[in-house]
Amino acid sequence: MANTKVSKSAALKIVQSVIVIIVGVLIACAVINTDFIKYVVGIAFLVLGAFLLFRSVYDTKSFIMPYGVFGGILIGVGIATMVDYIPLLMIIRNFIYVSLIVLGALLILDGIVRLALGKTNNGIVELIIGAILVTVGGLFIGIPEMSEYCWIAFGVVVALYGVYTLIVTIVQISKK
Repeated sequence: MANTKVSKSAALKIVQSVIVIIVGVLIACAVINTDFIKYVVGIAFLVLGAFLLFRSVYDTKSFIMPYGVFGGILIGVGIATMVDYIPLLMIIRNFIYVSLIVLGALLILDGIVRLALGKTNNGIVELIIGAILVTVGGLFIGIPEMSEYCWIAFGVVVALYGVYTLIVTIVQISKK
């Protein structure tokens, strides 16, 4: 019978994955109101920053290790976003456009490598997802009217990444 005890690291990965899924869903649903997006993104940065600070202290007993420093930065950016100190939403929107294209291109390259190594199923899935991401990112850049849907696409990608990391963590736990 498999060991049912979950390590602290695996438990933190599961919590982090669930937070990422929730943030992704909230961002995807926040398209209803632009001000709501500002608060959802700000709160997401605050929650993720607080989690990273907690993880830094929990893992290393220090706030100034990489997780803690990055968490502190995210908390500051979250507060600045919610009080309109910085026009972060426009910067993030442009970042999303480019990130979708880059992530899609990386998935396409990885898919080609996997196909060359004989891992057909994984390679085909990565090629399809990569092509979709490159296309969506290109549409956002090429057709400015599509920017209204940017947050939906970003939220879906974030949530899917959370699901992916959750599945990977659960599979790793089940193999032990």
